[in-house]
Amino acid sequence: MSFEITELYRRDLPPAEAQWGGIPAFSFVGGNNDEENVPVAGLIEAVTRVLQREGRKLAVYNLGGSPLGHEDLRSFICQKLGVRASTNVDPDEVLITSGSLQAL
Repeated sequence: MSFEITELYRRDLPPAEAQWGGIPAFSFVGGNNDEENVPVAGLIEAVTRVLQREGRKLAVYNLGGSPLGHEDLRSFICQKLGVRASTNVDPDEVLITSGSLQAL
């Protein structure tokens, strides 16, 4: 006696999806940036400045301050929002998370 699993499949199923061909030229999914537009030199410079200024404090949860996140970063975000979005946001209204899902 033999058992053939394919005999149990529905006959009206759509065909299987095509094999994944990689990231398309224009991918609008979060986290897929155009490598040519990543400002590597500027990021290196900014990270170096912050590490020199903040050092080991960056590895401390809450940075000994607020559970809302690093206060200087929250102030920086408020300043950028003021310039780019013409908003007036207080640092106490900003929550820093390690990912978008945490903010929901």
